[in-house]
Amino acid sequence: MEGSWRDVLAVLVILAQLTASGSSYQIIEGPQNVTVQKGSEAHFNCTVTHGWKLIMWSLNGIVVLSLTSHEPIITNDRFTSASYNRTDSFVSEMIIHDVQPSDSGLVQCSLQNSNVFGSAFLSVQGESAGGSQVLSEAHSCAVILGAHL
Repeated sequence: MEGSWRDVLAVLVILAQLTASGSSYQIIEGPQNVTVQKGSEAHFNCTVTHGWKLIMWSLNGIVVLSLTSHEPIITNDRFTSASYNRTDSFVSEMIIHDVQPSDSGLVQCSLQNSNVFGSAFLSVQGESAGGSQVLSEAHSCAVILGAHL
């Protein structure tokens, strides 16, 4: 229990430090809709311009993973990240492990001090067949202006 409070405190300290800095960075491409089997993994990508300070991932309105330019802030082992630097952008990948039906819903990525976020939906189906296969993936992406996370 003490470790989780320490993680929450670390997140609050980092967020407080970053609040003062503005952001003109943008989401180039938000996550795409994903449908997976219960117990498998779900992967979501968010591509942003270089120079970002903080990327936040939320599931059904709750921030479940945050990334600074130095490291991810993992407060729940079910939500991990991978990242990929490109010449003209940065890709943040959120991975949800052991996906459950209660995880179904809205997935969003957002940037610190920005009214822009990318949105997708996670659908969880049936029982796991032991794999982490994505059943279907829609190729749509929503980047919404003027909304708050």
